[in-house]
Amino acid sequence: MLETIRELLEQEPFTPFVVVMSSGDRFRIENPSLAVVGEGQFTYYFPKSDGAAYLRLNQIALLRVGELPEQ
Repeated sequence: MLETIRELLEQEPFTPFVVVMSSGDRFRIENPSLAVVGEGQFTYYFPKSDGAAYLRLNQIALLRVGELPEQ
């Protein structure tokens, strides 16, 4: 999972992707410069906000390039 996230963040041109957590929460990653990848955690700082999502890698259920349908 860690290597896949790094590859998605480094691809040129960058394509936004969605991280789906095991809880069902979804996070759209739109800017690779706002992401930090650690050994056990993926942190994404929300654009135009002072908020951030701290995502444990072992809780990520799915990585999807492109949009997920709204529920």
